[in-house]
Amino acid sequence: MSSEWPRPHLAHLFSQRLRLHYVDWGNVDAPLLVLVHGGRDHCRNWDWLAEELRRDWHIIAPDLRGHGDSEWSRMGPT
Repeated sequence: MSSEWPRPHLAHLFSQRLRLHYVDWGNVDAPLLVLVHGGRDHCRNWDWLAEELRRDWHIIAPDLRGHGDSEWSRMGPT
């Protein structure tokens, strides 16, 4: 990764009382691009692609519920 770009920002938000994790690759002046991972994956699977696209896009990559650093549903996996 080029030294001119900072590392991605790791963040959390709360939705329906669950703590959900996401990675924000910055570039807030660019159009938003949300990268959603597959069934047995997590948000950092997109790092390689986000590094390539971050000059032209504001990339957000969430960990879906129960994946990566996001919480499971309190009612169990669904």
